[in-house]
Amino acid sequence: MSELFDALVSLDGSLATCVRPSAILNTVLDHLPSLLPCRQRALATIDEATLLPVLIQATPGDEARFRSLLEGAVAKGLFALALRRGQSVIDELPGREVLVLQACATPTHLAGLVLGVCPVEAAQADRLSALALAAARAGAAHENLALSDRILAHAQELEVAVSERTRDLASARDRAEAASRTKSSFLATVSHELRTPLNGIIGMAELIHADETSPARRDRLAVVRSCAEDLLRQIDGILDLSRIEAGRLDLTPIETDPGAVAMSVLRTLAPRAEAKGIELAWLPARGFPARAVIDSGRLRQVLMNLAGNAVKFTEHGSVSMRGEAQSTSDGWRLSFHVIDTGPGIANEAQARLFTPFEQGDASINRRFGGSGLGLSISLRLCEVMGGGITLTSEPGRGSTFTATLNAGNAPAATQSLLTGTAIVAVSGLLGESVQLGLERCGLGSVRSGHGDVLVIDGDMPDVAGLVKGLSDDHPVIVLAALSRTPPAIASLGGRPYRQVAKPPDPEDLAAAVRELRSKNRTQRHERQSTAGLPTLTLAGSRILYADDQHVNRLVVAGQLKRLGIDVELATGGAEAIELALSDTWDLILLDCQMPEVDGFTAAARIRERGCRTPLVAVTAHAMAGDREECLLRGFDDYLPKPVRPSELAATLSRWINANRTAPAPAPTPPSRLASLREEVGEEVLREVIEAMLAEGPRLASEAVAACSAGDLTLAGRRAHALKGDAGNLGLDEVASLSKGLEMATRNGDRNAASAAAARLPEAWRQAELSLRTALAASHA
Repeated sequence: MSELFDALVSLDGSLATCVRPSAILNTVLDHLPSLLPCRQRALATIDEATLLPVLIQATPGDEARFRSLLEGAVAKGLFALALRRGQSVIDELPGREVLVLQACATPTHLAGLVLGVCPVEAAQADRLSALALAAARAGAAHENLALSDRILAHAQELEVAVSERTRDLASARDRAEAASRTKSSFLATVSHELRTPLNGIIGMAELIHADETSPARRDRLAVVRSCAEDLLRQIDGILDLSRIEAGRLDLTPIETDPGAVAMSVLRTLAPRAEAKGIELAWLPARGFPARAVIDSGRLRQVLMNLAGNAVKFTEHGSVSMRGEAQSTSDGWRLSFHVIDTGPGIANEAQARLFTPFEQGDASINRRFGGSGLGLSISLRLCEVMGGGITLTSEPGRGSTFTATLNAGNAPAATQSLLTGTAIVAVSGLLGESVQLGLERCGLGSVRSGHGDVLVIDGDMPDVAGLVKGLSDDHPVIVLAALSRTPPAIASLGGRPYRQVAKPPDPEDLAAAVRELRSKNRTQRHERQSTAGLPTLTLAGSRILYADDQHVNRLVVAGQLKRLGIDVELATGGAEAIELALSDTWDLILLDCQMPEVDGFTAAARIRERGCRTPLVAVTAHAMAGDREECLLRGFDDYLPKPVRPSELAATLSRWINANRTAPAPAPTPPSRLASLREEVGEEVLREVIEAMLAEGPRLASEAVAACSAGDLTLAGRRAHALKGDAGNLGLDEVASLSKGLEMATRNGDRNAASAAAARLPEAWRQAELSLRTALAASHA
């Protein structure tokens, strides 16, 4: 037994060193004589096609005999018996010899068959048992190595598959990136091609409109221009959607007043709402922040779309915007609820509203028009800013769109709160908005009784009866429509009053109270103006403009000539280079897309020749990064098409007026002060001038600082306040620049706003000198 035990131990050790399944059977064959004394031995495996044993190895010279013995064992059924029993099977041979068949197998795996020929007396039971045990171990070892090989092969197949998949994904990524670049290039090209004819349509319409005297023809031209502007907005919407889908929409968060952004939207929509008799109101909740860090332009775009739709689809009633805020660890969670009393939206239509190019139903599309892009873009913008848009609506019961977004913290604005109480004789949403606005300014409000100031709706009846019990000097704030003088003013008698436009802005209410308390008794009737920037001192300038498009040359040349500019036109880049280097120019305008020699190449060659004349790129491209590319490639500034007269004038003023230093005229008191002295008397005039000298520097400096910081909303508010005060005192230059700055901020025109703001400090300095001169004269 010890001999057989040692043989099994030796076999186990040899099996442990095998690394391939094929070595297992060879090892068993080598160790077979130590287990079963046999002079001849062989190995067989199973043919997978016939499922019969096939001889694969035998002792030299014995192959033929074992092949014959194996066939005989199969014929007798001994092979099948060996497989079923798992034990050694013996077949008696002539000459007192036996054939021993032993399967090397496990219950689930057959490695092969060991065959041995030995004397009858050698085939003892203990040896056959040891052979069966050794065969079982060999079968298990063979199965393990076979499984290991299969696992390794599968792993290699997976590795190859992963590698191929990675290559496929990389190729797909490269194709997607190439497609994205192609799409961006396509959109940029389409944008350029569409903006070029639009530039001609809008520009020519503006030029003809300016010279036309027939009211009917002016109205028709205004329709042409309005339609072209609407088409331009649709193009911008498609470009915005493409940027969002490509993940290339860049936000520009700045410190701003989110409530002021909401107010600017409602003020823009006010004329349309007035025409339909719809009431507008801004209703900020208590605690709504006065300052936050957010992309004010994108916020305005979202609110303009939501509120614009509400006004468009509402035939009567009201459209209100309620602001709510929650403080978070990172800043604010702002919510803007746009609530209308319109027709409402059916459930089946609501699911389609935020899909690009879809609208609620075909009848709305036919009746109101639109591309169906606005809500989709607004939703994407809110998502980019960390929020979203939800809708609650029932047919016949109006709709509520809620836009939520995240905003960063900003230092609280320094604000001198008012004190006192106001009587608010206004009902409905308008009255609620007045009360909330006064509360944000620090004033309390009552519906009746005694107060420091009375607030009335300029369209309310029986104003005479309401003010009958008030003293003749009791101040009144009149809420007025933008488009007309309120009838209530005729019933005020000689009482001091200030008008505040509907919907009322909290800052406008505060400014009106401050003005009334400053004892400035002059009454003024401000009217909204659509005029652009004041006339700039560009007359006599010499400008070279190069563009290969005939219509563009006509439009821009007409705009330049209206500014008193001497313009020379070039039809291409090569001609522009020649003219630029052969004469002296105040500024050179170059279209970027010209055949043969484009604007970029022309700019580079002009700079290489040492010419330092300011170069301004004129391009119809409006994709993100176009401005930066122009500045990096040699241009000093960037002017997008369609070229607007205000933007053109502002750009020219930045580069031409900056190099001119005209002598400042000696300050003289405005002629308005003389008539004002007759109207209010010397004592009141001194109070008015002193109030202006105290308030004017703050308004001017805050307007300029806000414009530099990119906060157009605050800049517009300060300019609005300064415009009224300056105009009342006859400070025409300050009033004109303030008006231009205010209009530029309303239009979102940063270039025009910067141009006006840059000239405001010097204009105020001259105005201050004239006021001090007048003040000194009044004390003499």
